[in-house]
Amino acid sequence: GSFNTAAIGTVNRSGGVVNLTGTLYNTNATLALSALRGACVVNGGTVVGGTVATGGSSLVVNGSGTLDGVTVNGVLDVGNSYSSSALTLTNGLVLNGTASVGNPTNSWWGRMDFAGTQTLGGSGTVVFGNAGTWSIYPWNTLRLLNAGTTLTVGSGITVRGQNGTLGYHGYFGGPQNVSVVNQGTIAADVAGGTILVSAQPFSNQGLLAMSNGGQLVVQALTGNVGQVAQVSGSTLSLSGDYTNNLALKLTTNATLNLSGNWVNTGSVNLTNATLNLGGSF
Repeated sequence: GSFNTAAIGTVNRSGGVVNLTGTLYNTNATLALSALRGACVVNGGTVVGGTVATGGSSLVVNGSGTLDGVTVNGVLDVGNSYSSSALTLTNGLVLNGTASVGNPTNSWWGRMDFAGTQTLGGSGTVVFGNAGTWSIYPWNTLRLLNAGTTLTVGSGITVRGQNGTLGYHGYFGGPQNVSVVNQGTIAADVAGGTILVSAQPFSNQGLLAMSNGGQLVVQALTGNVGQVAQVSGSTLSLSGDYTNNLALKLTTNATLNLSGNWVNTGSVNLTNATLNLGGSF
């Protein structure tokens, strides 16, 4: 049904699962979970407004669910405990904690779908799991549902992990003319993994980072490259219409692939590393 947070009262569970299948109106309220109460499983349900504080537990998506203008303080689980789970976000998400999108060990995948122009804000971290790719698109994704809309990764947010896509996803479909603005950190930091930014365009106002043999692939980059942190054994691939205004430094076994239409007003310094030049420059 449809109900507010006060109507739930006190729930203590011993075993079993607490499923949310209706609509919880949580505006100006806090849904406080705990190890005693256990996880709240959004199973086709919706949480509107307010804060979900997970304590020693988590807010879990099983199949599908919706968060409408919600703040999550703690753990958000999309595809870690239940594979092939998709969470729809409306009116922004404030994440102060960790969102697991997919599972890091068993290839279960998860999807966060942003309906409309939104900001992923707060001081949290999105961690992609190890599910592989369809074509060039890693399964785990932060995806935009509507044409001409923008996802802004806020300044306090880090998006990291093994395999994930931001923006448009070729398998799940939707419009390709969606934009991603990074004000936080996007970090490909797991060996053998790939994080793909598939947006038209993508703007980096934060940090792009690669480490531990991870690969970051950026399509349709526009404006300045922005801040980049790259260490040995990792790969950064850029395409679009952009300007390198930095002194980029690559160390042992690192690779930088530059393609598209680009201008260099800075420098690229190599130490036992590889620079591949393509496109027009």
